[in-house]
Amino acid sequence: MKVRNNGFVQKANRTFTDREEPRAAFWKKYGQVKEELQQDSNIHVLSYYGIGGIGKTTLLKKLIEELKESEAKPLYVYLDFNLYQDLRTVLDKLRNKLSEDYGFSFSLFELGLYAYAKKIGDKADFIEVQKLTDKSPILKALSSLLGSIPLFDIATKIFDLADEGISMLLTHLKQHSRELMQIEYMEAEELYNYLPYLFSCDMAKNMTNAKQPLVVFFDTYEKLVNELSQVGEPLKNDEWIRCENGIIQNIPNVLWVIGGREKLKWERFDDDWSDALEQHILGSLSFADSEQFLIGAGVGGEELRKQIYTLTKGTPVYLDLCVDQYLRICRNGTIPKIEMFGNNTFDLIERFARYMDAQQKDLVYLLSCFQRWTDDLIIEIAPKILPNFSITVYEKVKDYSFIVKSDDGYYNIHQTVGEVLLDGCPQIVKERTADYLLEVFSTKIEEQKVISIDFSSSLLYMMRAILIKQKSRDELRELYNLKIKENLQKLIAAGCFERAKSVLEIALDIAQKEREDLLYATVIYDAAIYERYKGNYEGACKFAEDAFNLYGRLLGEDHDDTISAASNLTDVLSYTNQLERLLNIDKKVFEKRKEKLGEDHPDTIIAMRKLGVAYTLLERKEEAMDMDKRVLEKCIKVFGHEHIETLKAKNNYAAILRKNNRTSEAYGLRKEVLEKRRELLGEDHPDTITAMSNFSLVVGDLEKALELKKKVLEKRRKIYGEYHRETLAAKNNLANTLDEMNNHEQAYELRLEVLEKRRELFGEDHLETVRAAHNLANSFNCKGLYEEELKLRKMVYVKRMKLLGEYNMETILSLENVADTYGNLSDSQNELDKRIEVLEKYRFGFGNNHDYTVAAMVALAENYRRLGKNEQAEALEVEALETQVKAVGENPLKTVVAMSNLATVLIGLGEFEKAVGFRRKIWGKYVEFVGFDHEKTIAAQNELQDAIKLWKNNEKA
Repeated sequence: MKVRNNGFVQKANRTFTDREEPRAAFWKKYGQVKEELQQDSNIHVLSYYGIGGIGKTTLLKKLIEELKESEAKPLYVYLDFNLYQDLRTVLDKLRNKLSEDYGFSFSLFELGLYAYAKKIGDKADFIEVQKLTDKSPILKALSSLLGSIPLFDIATKIFDLADEGISMLLTHLKQHSRELMQIEYMEAEELYNYLPYLFSCDMAKNMTNAKQPLVVFFDTYEKLVNELSQVGEPLKNDEWIRCENGIIQNIPNVLWVIGGREKLKWERFDDDWSDALEQHILGSLSFADSEQFLIGAGVGGEELRKQIYTLTKGTPVYLDLCVDQYLRICRNGTIPKIEMFGNNTFDLIERFARYMDAQQKDLVYLLSCFQRWTDDLIIEIAPKILPNFSITVYEKVKDYSFIVKSDDGYYNIHQTVGEVLLDGCPQIVKERTADYLLEVFSTKIEEQKVISIDFSSSLLYMMRAILIKQKSRDELRELYNLKIKENLQKLIAAGCFERAKSVLEIALDIAQKEREDLLYATVIYDAAIYERYKGNYEGACKFAEDAFNLYGRLLGEDHDDTISAASNLTDVLSYTNQLERLLNIDKKVFEKRKEKLGEDHPDTIIAMRKLGVAYTLLERKEEAMDMDKRVLEKCIKVFGHEHIETLKAKNNYAAILRKNNRTSEAYGLRKEVLEKRRELLGEDHPDTITAMSNFSLVVGDLEKALELKKKVLEKRRKIYGEYHRETLAAKNNLANTLDEMNNHEQAYELRLEVLEKRRELFGEDHLETVRAAHNLANSFNCKGLYEEELKLRKMVYVKRMKLLGEYNMETILSLENVADTYGNLSDSQNELDKRIEVLEKYRFGFGNNHDYTVAAMVALAENYRRLGKNEQAEALEVEALETQVKAVGENPLKTVVAMSNLATVLIGLGEFEKAVGFRRKIWGKYVEFVGFDHEKTIAAQNELQDAIKLWKNNEKA
């Protein structure tokens, strides 16, 4: 703490006393809840809402003080959503507080927490799980009695122990057999959403026979539900609190007190809330409370205090500003008069600035431009804008009541005060500040890693500068495109979603004020990218579709921006079941690019590459390979062999070659890409590491592949950290090779970690999380844990169906995995049901002649044979082979092999004449291709003779 100079005047006491009417409303409600104890309890929710700075937090704390003064042993708990929003964390904090202060027990909830931690991949010796076990009497007891707490069969174990007379388990848990079964059998996501209900069951038990109500204070509720947010579905964030299975509707004898900026909208979802919910807007302090506050702060003169109340209408932030103004006037040796404070609140803020000396005034205006800053930033930039900048003056200004320092070391100016000051800020200060912010942070951001906090901080300052500088929406759009767009997209692609959201919400807030112009189209284009990366494909599709349509209306369908918006839309559609639409749009984009720009233009080549991706997604392998080959040829022609676009094209072509089992060609291309990227970018560049990862996938030597994948993981850890999406992808690739080398346990550990971290990064329903769950199921398979595998396979199938649609390839493959797992469990009937469903989906989604459809026929036929249904099996085998013969067409080798397989099946069915016909054709083909004396021709001739013998013997019989 610094020693103050002699000119410092000690601030007066400024404790806001709280409002009479809101306090009376609380005590009235509290009395109602108290009267209903041991009766049929009603739900009582009291909400106080109002703008920032209106005194909600102070009111809640005052109510807590009064509660402690008036009740001998009050029951209450306070939680600030500014600190926690995740339901598991919030409930855990409430549990800890209620256990410590009042001895409440939470056996069901703690079992649910433990089971959830295990299901998402936490191990019993992980620190957090260990802490949970140490703090929980029930988990300690079970661990002691059972050695380790089982994830499955937990309900049976508890009932067995209860029957043995373990008193802790005899009462509460045995009454909740249904809940225990749910804990055991629910998937992780279901269990996560079930935790509030488990918490409520425990709380209902704790509140049985309660002698007084429990008061639950929730503060800063807008942090949980900010309905003004344009990103995601904020109104659903508190379902676990208010819905039918939420905590409020299931815990008796509780008064819920909620403080937030916005009025609760619960009646939209359930009309019954109109009776249970009482809401009070906190507009201002009463005159009596304002009088007490001003006296306590040292403001003399009864008449002046009345006039100040009339001016501020009792709004705390303005009262505080008046105190600052009063003290400053007094320090100047002047007797304060009301005209020195202004005629209204806006005038008050302007007067406050006007009465400052020139240095203070300029500095306060400058700070209003920044809105948020650190000491270092001001010391770096302020002298360039204000020639008379003084650190001493800056230290004094920081003491003003409307400037608050947060825990992260940043100073913030009160929003309303800042807006009024910014509005009155001289244009020259605005211009200079904006120019310097753009200049300084445009340079800084080029040197910063995208994943660093400094990068997103720089982007926020640039966004702030643009808002200050802009004179029109067109100018704002121009600056946004120049300074923000590309950097924001980098931030999103790097997985820094919360930081990207803070920038995007500022842009959306401005853009949505006019929804029929190019600025709005530009920003929602980026919002679509944000939602796509976050895994909210429905929201992404809506933004992308709106952007595409708006560009079309404003600029016409042939404009470059409209075409780019169409391409952005297909990026989203690739994650849905609208793949045919995706292909049609990508074809149009390619044709328009080619028509406008020519075949060799980079944008046309990119459109061609995307068309290749569309063919790949639709499993049209030949067309995909042809398109990727054309892209590579174009890139070599336009850019040369070493250009970044050519290297991308080589990598993509290698991917489709690998998909078509042309591994040696893929190996050569990926090796070349890796060598060139090392040469051009260096060993540790992210693109070089990606090339190394891709190369490791085509290396046949497992030891060499393992070495490469370990190297990739090490480098990504160094660049991105332990839990970045790129690092997690490297861990997954390493796990695949470990499985191939029969090191299943180590692969399993890695996949557990990947699944857990992807859940944290993206949530349960993101495609990357679902793929991680699929990979973990593979590990269960390798370890022979088929029951665990089946649960995970079913969950993956349901989620892929929801995310990608019923007939997407990944979805059908997931259903096929379910069938395979039933096979591993020797459950042939369930396997059969799933294989029939798989075949129907392949027929509908990809047609009868597709490779996957034929493979599904063969798998189903094998299933029929295991069940002794030979007739159905033979019919399917014939259909599969006939389909294969038609599908391979002119390919000589594939045709001969398929015909030979069909002939063998026909012999098995007793269709000797047909079999002889196929054997004759096969022999003729070999004569044509390799001559009479080739070993394959001779073998075919022998097979033909054997078939003829069988036919003749059959005829004789």
